[in-house]
Amino acid sequence: MVVTYSRVRATCLAVLLLLSAAATVAECQIAPFPPPGLSETFYDTTCPNLFTIVSDLVTAAFNAEARMAASLLRLHFHDCFPNGCDASLLLDATPTFQSEKNVPQNNNSLRGFDVIDQIKAAVEKACPKTVSCADILTLASLEAVVAAGGEGWPVALGRRDSTTSAFAAAAASLPTPDMDLPALIQTFAKVGFSTQEMITLSGAHTIGRARCASIEARLYPKPEADINKSFLKTLEKNCPQNGNVSVLNNFDQATPDLFDNAYYRNLQQGKGLLHSDQALFSTKGSNVATVNLLASASGNFLGEFASAMIKLDDISPLTGKQGQIRLNCHTPTCLAVLLLLSAAATVAECQIAPFPPPGLSETFYDTTCPNLFTIVSDLVTAAFNAEARMAASLLRLHFHDCFPNGCDASLLLDATPTFQSEKNVPQNNNSLRGFDVIDQIKAAVEKACPKTVSCADILTLASLEAVVAAGGEGWPVALGRRDSTTSAFAAAAASLPTPDMDLPALIQTFAKVGFSTQEMITLSGAHTIGRARCASIEARLYPKPEADINKSFLKTLEKNCPQNGNVSVLNNFDQATPDLFDNAYYQNLQQGKGLLHSDQALFSTQGSNVATVNLLASASGNFLGDFASAMIKLDDISPLTGKQGQIRLKCHTVNSPAISEMDSTDIDTLIALEVQQACWVALLLLSAAATVAECQTFPPGLDVNFYNVTCPNLKATVKNLVIAAVQQEARMAASLLRLHFHDCWPNGCDASVLLDASSAFGTEKTVPQNINSLRGFEVIDQIKAQVEQECPNTVSCADILTLVAVSAVVEAKGPGWPVALGRRDSTTTAVKAASAFLPTPDLSFYELVQNFKRVNFTIDEMITLSGAHTIGRARCASITRRLYPVPDADISSTYLHTLEANCPLNGNASVLNDFDPVTPDLFDNQYYKNLQQRKGLLHSDQELLNGVGANPATVNLLANASATFFADFAAAMIKMDNLSPITGEYGEIRLNCHTVNSPAIREMDSTDIDPLIALQ
Repeated sequence: MVVTYSRVRATCLAVLLLLSAAATVAECQIAPFPPPGLSETFYDTTCPNLFTIVSDLVTAAFNAEARMAASLLRLHFHDCFPNGCDASLLLDATPTFQSEKNVPQNNNSLRGFDVIDQIKAAVEKACPKTVSCADILTLASLEAVVAAGGEGWPVALGRRDSTTSAFAAAAASLPTPDMDLPALIQTFAKVGFSTQEMITLSGAHTIGRARCASIEARLYPKPEADINKSFLKTLEKNCPQNGNVSVLNNFDQATPDLFDNAYYRNLQQGKGLLHSDQALFSTKGSNVATVNLLASASGNFLGEFASAMIKLDDISPLTGKQGQIRLNCHTPTCLAVLLLLSAAATVAECQIAPFPPPGLSETFYDTTCPNLFTIVSDLVTAAFNAEARMAASLLRLHFHDCFPNGCDASLLLDATPTFQSEKNVPQNNNSLRGFDVIDQIKAAVEKACPKTVSCADILTLASLEAVVAAGGEGWPVALGRRDSTTSAFAAAAASLPTPDMDLPALIQTFAKVGFSTQEMITLSGAHTIGRARCASIEARLYPKPEADINKSFLKTLEKNCPQNGNVSVLNNFDQATPDLFDNAYYQNLQQGKGLLHSDQALFSTQGSNVATVNLLASASGNFLGDFASAMIKLDDISPLTGKQGQIRLKCHTVNSPAISEMDSTDIDTLIALEVQQACWVALLLLSAAATVAECQTFPPGLDVNFYNVTCPNLKATVKNLVIAAVQQEARMAASLLRLHFHDCWPNGCDASVLLDASSAFGTEKTVPQNINSLRGFEVIDQIKAQVEQECPNTVSCADILTLVAVSAVVEAKGPGWPVALGRRDSTTTAVKAASAFLPTPDLSFYELVQNFKRVNFTIDEMITLSGAHTIGRARCASITRRLYPVPDADISSTYLHTLEANCPLNGNASVLNDFDPVTPDLFDNQYYKNLQQRKGLLHSDQELLNGVGANPATVNLLANASATFFADFAAAMIKMDNLSPITGEYGEIRLNCHTVNSPAIREMDSTDIDPLIALQ
């Protein structure tokens, strides 16, 4: 079915010309067609019969079962909506991701996969490895509509297939049958559809069926008032209360398999099947006129539907070299090839990020330092020839730089009076080397290209050249990184893996920086070269050797590292080819010859990891290709670009003290870069659609419906007890919100802040930022006690804290937000992390930016979350330094007098001050108005507007529009709620939020101890 774009546009314009002045319909402002990267003639040469193949097979499927048209159309819609038209919906679950087929909106609902498989098989036979599953889905939806009697539309082709699913996005974004009109408008607006387009696309329900499960809430216990009486009797007969929920109901009773406009006439008569259908007409507004228009003439609907489908088809396609062309629509191509153990399977990891990332380029220094690659290559090669071990040392430097806080050369910095050096964290001390080679390269580069090339880029290139020098494969390197102006000491100590980690701990450690289990195993293959000190393996050997060590290898290790011997003696990771970058590492694991505990754990622990090790051991090409892909991903972790950071002249020291080197234009640029995010663009433009700025999705393992069956009254229980607590003391809302923030910030939302000190660990309650500050524990205890009574051993303290935070804000008249549940509780505290990472009241703007950046919050999100200070109190102890001996210059004179009166010098440090003296217990945007009047209570508050490098645009925006603040605060809270949750089998469900279920380790089984190690 070939339809021209001009025909559809003409149809749309013709409809508009027929409208009365008062009519409101979808405007004919269709996005540029075809969109960049796609073309109507994409396969004209490479697969000329594609349209015919798809059309014939869809027609045959429709003739065999008319319902199939709706099923295929639904597949396409549910694929495109969450994350773009990329065939992610078709993927089956794998060890690294869940399938979108299993989200609630899709489970027991989607069908037609067999037809797509038939089409794919026929297309592969005709045009091997050419046509994507995403394009097949797009064409199949078109042909399905045509087969059912609808009109076609032009389809631009050239999409490529995703290599992973969008499970969380699908769960969060797909509409549900119980949505009302505002929810539908908001859901469709998030992917760029107007209200008119949403109503038009809903017309797809002119064909197809829905299960009784989707409508029983409309019927029982009391039917909705807007259901036509005769239609109600039909539905009650077909779907009796407590009957079979899988029974099907036609969306359109009259012409259930004909693609016409009867759907809208049904709505006019109160015969919409789903609540979300009838809401389009029963809810009064301009939507009623749109329904009436589309009901009045089939041509109106068919033309508008075609226009809306063009827009749907073109949501965020992968093009060019993005994604892949799957050979089997259910499985990423690399995995399919690997499973077949094809001779050609030198396959890279399937989850490749867009390359190059924003701000970086392979040609970045082509003009400013054209000989850079040669300089680095020559000096690394010379260093390797002088000492083969240097290849592993340089590779290790790069890994240990990127892992904590991004590839920013922070690892190279020596300690200063203002920060510690990452070189001294336990994982690096007496371990890192090769700094002299980096210094030699930097000196040579500075001579050739002064003040041009960053140390971060030098480290990145040096790691590539080191692998190549040792016989490995290279990979493309995008350049343009800049150097950090401080170290990431605490992050390095907390995040770098240790040699005694077991598999769950390794998986969790790498997952925190976005690596899959397969990528972790692949990157561990860097241990095919290099050495490790006896200190790193003595725990494997003494007093009793680990059972998974090969006996002959054990003897070698015991000889080289005798008990109480010299712990600095070196051991080759690979005994056979210690300086050759090959896949022998994995062959060693198969033989029980992994040097470190963390090495051998990759094979000795049973699971899908064993298959990965076997695969990489089977052919060097498999490993080298996958290692190159994983290194591209490592190279591009959180680079500083543009005017962020600096270009150090010496890699060991910053050019000048951190803030003085970062002038206001640097911070302005940083803000500008981050404000360009889609959600913030909408806000800055004050778009009518920008009622929500939710730029986050829920992480795997969490689900908004997690307790629907096991603890159905949970949310009501929490809400009621929070209401009671806040009504008794308004200040409690802020206290409960603060508890959640101080729990999540150090190490994720795991309820570690609630734990009292024990013999095994200290308590986070006594770190400086928490002592004499945190409160509300008794409310959490009351809620936990009630929840345990209703749902014993079911709900974690972490989930209670998360729900309490949203309930507290709502009770203070602030916004709510969706909360995904399923967290489990930590079995230890994060005292060091809390002390190191929780912000303090005297932080500068720059320090706040760095603090929030650690957990991936932007400047805008930092300013938004600070708005929590629109409620609550702070002790005089928190502002004394702001007032004495000389008051901060940015305090309003009248406000200064108030603070001095309440907090006299040497007075009672425990006296409380309202954060917002105007509406102290109302969650509103008054906080930002106070900042505009220089009435920020804490130094860190006023820094948001007046600090060095601060940009007033965001503060002014949030001060001027309460709705903007509410929407962005909700979005930021969703992001914070989902910081590093413990899920699945990790952690525990505490019975008492103050203590772990049993003495720290003694009564824990091995699966409990694993995550404890990972957290520590």
